[in-house]
Order: sequence, then structure tokens, then C-alpha cells
Amino acid sequence: MKRQQRIPAVVGRKYLITIMARFICILSLILFGLDSLSQDIILFVENPAKFQNSDQKYFLEKYVQPRVIVPDSIRNSCERGFVDILVSVDTTGDISIVKLVRSYNELIDNEVISVIRSSSGLWQPATQGGKKVRQGILLKVPISKIEKNCPTFMQLVGDSNKNYLKGNYVESVRLLNKILEIYPDDIDALTLRVKCKIQLREYSSACKDLMLINTNEAEILKVKAKCK
Repeated sequence: MKRQQRIPAVVGRKYLITIMARFICILSLILFGLDSLSQDIILFVENPAKFQNSDQKYFLEKYVQPRVIVPDSIRNSCERGFVDILVSVDTTGDISIVKLVRSYNELIDNEVISVIRSSSGLWQPATQGGKKVRQGILLKVPISKIEKNCPTFMQLVGDSNKNYLKGNYVESVRLLNKILEIYPDDIDALTLRVKCKIQLREYSSACKDLMLINTNEAEILKVKAKCK
């Protein structure tokens, strides 16, 4: 029997996303030639700007997304879509710069920009060394997403299961990674990925996944993965 290929170590997904976001943010400042560099905009600060005493995730989910009007044909298109916006929050809590980094389409772009601008004055400014500073922030605004009943998602689930049953564990993990990019908390996908990793003797990685699962089956799998 042909021995399965072992999975290489993978850098944490959240870490990669953070690095990519920082890179895009810096690159955007250069490419778009913002005069903000001469106005002391800081990208990474000790105490980031807050929206109504909450973080950027709250701003996107509770303020931006409910106000952006997206046609059902787009919202339910079974495709992942985003608008990336670079903004700066100045020392008075105003939004002083809004720049489009990645477009969805002109109509949606303008809608997102308008909503973000309307939050001007509702922010608490960032601080660095105890002083208020202007902060540059990259906002990734979701427009549409892949639902679990979308054909593309259902195909991924079916193919990952088939490959697991056939003993193609590496391919199954590859497909499960795609599923978890869409739904990071999908317990079924996480559990199946653990089973694949156990078969591939990737015990350390399997144990990391098991930390995210709280089921009776997970307790059994922890023993098989030799988790401490």
C-alpha cells in the first residue's frame, strides 16, 4: 500500500491573515500616494482606536453591515465577496481619510464608503505613549458569503468525506481546510480533520484542533492523538 504523504507544518491561519492585512495596509499607503504620511498617521499603535468603546469587529458587525444595502441576488450569490477600505481615525475621533483598496462593484463600494464616513465622530482616537494619534486601519467588509446549502460548499463536504473513506487523508485535509476557511467553527469539519491527522500521525496538529471541539467524540480522539 502506498504510504500517505505527511502534512507539512502550517503557520496559523489567523497569524497569516494578520500579516497579510498589515502588508496590504502598508502597500496601500504607498500605492495610493496618501499625503497622510506627512500627517503622522500610525498603522500599529499601543492602544488602537475604538468605536463606541468596542473593537473593529464590533464596528463591522453592528454598525457597517446592518447599514450597507446589498441586493439579495448578491448577498445570496454563494460567492465570497468583500470590500477592503483603508481609513484613518484622527485625534478627534473623526474619519479623515477613506480609500478603496479592493472593489466589489461601484454601487456596493459607494454604499460601504458612505456608511463608514457616517461613523465620523463616533470613534475614540488611538493613543501612543499616552498621546492621541491618527491611526490608519484596514477594514474588510463582507458583502456576500457561501452558505452551507450552497452547491460549492456541499461539494466540498461530500468530496472531503469521500476522500477520507478512501484513505486519501492528505486530500481530505486539503478540502477540509477550505471548508474551515469559510466556517472556522464547523465542528464536523474540525472533527474529520482530526481523524485524518491521526491517521497521518500528525498528533500535535490534531491536538490543536481538538482544543476547539467540546464533544464526547473529541475526548475519545484526544486519547488516540496522545494529547496531554
